[in-house]
Order: sequence, then structure tokens, then C-alpha cells
Amino acid sequence: MGYFSKLALQILSLIVLAWFMTQPVAKLFVERPYITEPEIGHTLSAKEVNDFVFLWNKAQKSYIKKYMQSASMRQDGQTSWLFRRWLNLHDWNTARFLYCEHRLNKLMNCVLSRSNYESNKVISEKAGIPLEDIIASQKDQLTDCNFDKDEYDMIANNIAILVQTISKEDKKE
Repeated sequence: MGYFSKLALQILSLIVLAWFMTQPVAKLFVERPYITEPEIGHTLSAKEVNDFVFLWNKAQKSYIKKYMQSASMRQDGQTSWLFRRWLNLHDWNTARFLYCEHRLNKLMNCVLSRSNYESNKVISEKAGIPLEDIIASQKDQLTDCNFDKDEYDMIANNIAILVQTISKEDKKE
């Protein structure tokens, strides 16, 4: 084996060794489902929602909160490198995290809008208060709420805790 072949093999060995040393041992042989970008139209599973909410709470209680920027900036894809690095260390792809956040917010808005629409219909019918314009406007807004039934029901069944948990940051903006 020539000098340059040995040198190349040593450099490659050092690179592989350095990579193994930078990877947390506990994560080397563990499934990491959130490190890939989501597919277009990806529906959220209950496990993914739970894991997202857990990570969201962890972020809100840690030093990284100040690097998260505003929800609107995140929605536009503007995230600090510290936040992206933090997500990576927690086995989340930044695009996937932002997708989950956006989809959950959209689902929660649809659930709350539908609830408000139903309440206004009942008030209008029982109390005789003319709310036809409001009801028609709300019904038009609900046409954008085309989600998978199981995904929608999962969010609707847990709306109180999700609003309490995820909307905390939005209230402060």
C-alpha cells in the first residue's frame, strides 16, 4: 500500500471516529422519525402531536425560547441557527417542526371556528338574535378546513389542552 493510500485511509478513519464521537451514544441505534422533512399533505399522527407538544413545552421553558423568533417569522421560515441547532439536537428537522406548528395552528383555528359557528347557529335559532351575516361569514371560512377526519377529530378532542399549551407564545406577541 502506497504512502498516499495509507494517508487517505488514516484521514478517513479520523473522520469516521470524529463523527462517532460527536453523536450521542444513546441516539446511534434509536429510531429518529422526525429528522426528515414532511411530505406534502402529511397528516399528523397522535404520537407526532404528542412529541411536538412535548418539545414545544421544553423549548418554552429553556434558554432557546428567546431564539425562536415570533410565530409569524417561523411560519415564513425565518429561524435562528441556534434554534435550528437545538431542534437538530432534539432529533427534529426544522421544516418538520415548522410544518407541525403551522398545521396544528390551522387545525386548532378550524376546530375553534366550527365551534363558534355552531354556537352562533344555536344562539340565532333559540334566542331569535339575527346573526345570519356572521353565520354566513363563518360558514365561508370553514370551507378552508379540509382535513383528514381522524386528524381533525384528534385535535377537536384535545383542543382545550392544545390551545392552553401552544397558544401561550402567540398571546405574548
